Amino acid sequence: MSNPYPKVRIKALEVTSCGLRILQTQENMLLPMAHQLWDPLVNRFRDSDILVIEHSFVCLVTMSSTCKDFILKRALKEAIPSLLNFLNSQLKISHKKQAPSSHVSSAYAFTVGFRFQLAILDKIGQLVVDLSINQEPLWRILDVLFQYLSCWQPKELQDATISSIKLIHTNHDKDSIQYFMWRYSNFVYENDASLKSQERKKSQEYRANISFLQQQLL
Repeated sequence: MSNPYPKVRIKALEVTSCGLRILQTQENMLLPMAHQLWDPLVNRFRDSDILVIEHSFVCLVTMSSTCKDFILKRALKEAIPSLLNFLNSQLKISHKKQAPSSHVSSAYAFTVGFRFQLAILDKIGQLVVDLSINQEPLWRILDVLFQYLSCWQPKELQDATISSIKLIHTNHDKDSIQYFMWRYSNFVYENDASLKSQERKKSQEYRANISFLQQQLL
């Protein structure tokens, strides 16, 4: 995984994912292998090539689905913060790259940054379920996820976020999801005179997706 050539690093990550899937029913072999692979995998999250980082995330998802909470503590400490930092940093970049009513993606949709954003948002729900992430670590993840429900984010990112939120609600922790939905629905009532103008704007920004989730989940 530390080969100087990015294509070789990517191939090594693909082979690792394949090996983890093959060994998923052989726990006595799988878990020691995951332990040995962890440090090389985490190092790739700091790779200079974003494509390598993206494949590292795919490998992490595979490891989570096969090893479950065996890697929970290390994932929370060494991998997930990097993913959340990336999503946070990209929020402003992807903001207004697609008009709320438009289904036509901008040129941003063809960038590697967008592709990695989409991959994380699409799979992070399964990651939460497989690792049984709870309480404060889960809330940090949800705090980032719900920001991607903004109508000013590209539609593909909104849809991937909704999918992950629904998965967490159905298979893991409905209470936390309902709390965040309540928190964001506080901005939904336009006729409340106590709302400041900034809060009204926020209500409009999230209303459609929050309302959709409420119809789907409540």
